[in-house]
Amino acid sequence: ALNVDIHTEKISFDDKNNNWESKLEAFSPDIVFALNVLNWVEDKNRLINFLGRFNKLIFEGHDSYQIERTRLQKVGFKNFNLIVMSERKRPLFICEK
Repeated sequence: ALNVDIHTEKISFDDKNNNWESKLEAFSPDIVFALNVLNWVEDKNRLINFLGRFNKLIFEGHDSYQIERTRLQKVGFKNFNLIVMSERKRPLFICEK
């Protein structure tokens, strides 16, 4: 609709031999969306550390808002605003450094 060039990639966050972080970081996004992802990844710390490379994140967690917030604080996020609790009681929030 806005003449945005779409590029898609299929990447396994569980592939220990793939440097998917560099590939995704190369996009240099203004904002990162991680919706309903962390629960399904084996190496949760790797994904959380990757998300910590960015300044703005929209995040949907599986654990309580406080648990998810604490995880993201550890990688440098400081400002948190809860957007909504999903129908499954999952927190959806925006966090910024």
